[in-house]
Amino acid sequence: MTNDIKKILSTLFISVIICLVAESCRNKDNKECETPTNDISTTPGAPTFFGDSTLTIISSNKPNEYSVKFFQTKDLTLINLSRGDSINQYVALHEIPLSVYFDCFPDLTYGDKPVAIGTYVREVNIPIENDLGIGLFFMDVNFDGEHELVIEHPGYNRTYYACFDIVNGSANITPGVLQPMNDAPFNNIVSGGVDIYTEFDYDKKTIHIFEQMGCCSHVEIWCEMVSDYDFDVPKIQVVRREDVDYTANGYVVTTNYKRVDGELKNVSSTRKKCNPR
Repeated sequence: MTNDIKKILSTLFISVIICLVAESCRNKDNKECETPTNDISTTPGAPTFFGDSTLTIISSNKPNEYSVKFFQTKDLTLINLSRGDSINQYVALHEIPLSVYFDCFPDLTYGDKPVAIGTYVREVNIPIENDLGIGLFFMDVNFDGEHELVIEHPGYNRTYYACFDIVNGSANITPGVLQPMNDAPFNNIVSGGVDIYTEFDYDKKTIHIFEQMGCCSHVEIWCEMVSDYDFDVPKIQVVRREDVDYTANGYVVTTNYKRVDGELKNVSSTRKKCNPR
């Protein structure tokens, strides 16, 4: 067999192999034949929790004496706060707040997130506030002398806040993951401007919440330290609430609630004609 014939047969054999491989790819799911990506978070079979696709941020300082770690995957974001031997709490987040991202990755612009997956040791600034702040911060919201973790959740024309009692809170729903403080008034801490605000008075240990509900109603809540048969130690509770509604036919309806025998009860309701302007 001459060398020319050998070259022709060799070329023909390689061509047949290429055609067979191409035909095989056409008969399979297209994703199996795509060029592999360098982004492990989108690679089929990549780990999705505490694996190679997890972004981990570890604080190099200790805000409020806590060691802080953030873990973020495609499906879950956790923050871990530990202090000494007695506190080791996890809190589930919607996402790592932008304020933390900007502290850790100052080169990012608004809305950007780290593109690399891995572990980063960064100085994390979680401030201690006496008034509601932004992002993620510590604040003594229940006047017990310990600073709770507070996380903002921006909404339409207002901002709500989830409060987590790191020291005394219990993970009683999801084991190992701390639940928000769901008792009133901590399920309605809000800010947003002149007609939407929460005021904390640390001298009197009171909380005052005013929330405008659209153009036709508002809710006002007063909270104080009280002790009743539900608990022995004084605890911040809603002691008075006022709901005001403006009806379409020109009346203002005011409903008042007061704390009676350990419960918030309807004590009065009035309906008056609005004063003409």
